[in-house]
Amino acid sequence: MRTAMGIVDSYGYSALIGVAGYHLFPDFIGGPDEEARKHAIAGSRRVLQELMKIRGGSAFIAGERPSLGDFYVAPICFLVSLTSDANEVFTVDGFAGWWKQMQAMPSYQATAPRFG
Repeated sequence: MRTAMGIVDSYGYSALIGVAGYHLFPDFIGGPDEEARKHAIAGSRRVLQELMKIRGGSAFIAGERPSLGDFYVAPICFLVSLTSDANEVFTVDGFAGWWKQMQAMPSYQATAPRFG
């Protein structure tokens, strides 16, 4: 769990927010920059690949029960899911099953952002 959170803190947050920000709030991240977007997509994929390696055959990142590691990265993934880059970012072995499980959790559904 702590390893996953450390990866997200050190590498994942800036990469995933870079992808989401390019589409959703470009002025907040310094304006649209295509090179930065491409770099963020590559970094996001690397981070998700590492998290899925940690997950291995388990249901969640740190084992068979959800942990803070899962709940830490899920909101950022939600923002990426709203973008046209989501398919490219999320095409990582193991991610689809994990993401489906996270989205099905009652706690995730109860705290999903409501825009508008």
